[in-house]
Amino acid sequence: MYIQEHVIALSQQKKKRMLLSGSALIVPLGLLIYSLFIRLEWLTIASSIVFFGLLVLFWDLYVGPVARYLRFVQNAATGRGIATTGRFKRWTEGISQRKGVSYRSFLINVGDMAEEEDDRLYYFDANIPAPDWKEGDSLTVVTSDRNVVEYQNMDSLN
Repeated sequence: MYIQEHVIALSQQKKKRMLLSGSALIVPLGLLIYSLFIRLEWLTIASSIVFFGLLVLFWDLYVGPVARYLRFVQNAATGRGIATTGRFKRWTEGISQRKGVSYRSFLINVGDMAEEEDDRLYYFDANIPAPDWKEGDSLTVVTSDRNVVEYQNMDSLN
């Protein structure tokens, strides 16, 4: 699911966003430095508030999500995974956030379909279209910390 080209594209996107954010922060930073030289307390306070407010805003809303997703994709592309084979049970409702990345969660049953003890919860990247799995499909999923990094529908191979 994840290849090195994804990592490269996300790295470039992160760099681009950091450059755009940095260029927007040049004016408030310059004003802050200038106010320190001329020793105007009110200007130093105002420019500090603007600079650090914009810094937090840009990181949380603009750069941070790409950085967190990049870290996830790097781990998925290069890390080790654990393979689990079971029967698909169902998708859970909605999209959830886990470590700053959006996921769809689903259940796989590794034993008796009637037993909830045999259900395993996994997370599927919400940025990738969800596969068309039917209840009872035999799946093999490779996961890294419950995040699916690779999957195979064993029923479609037959």
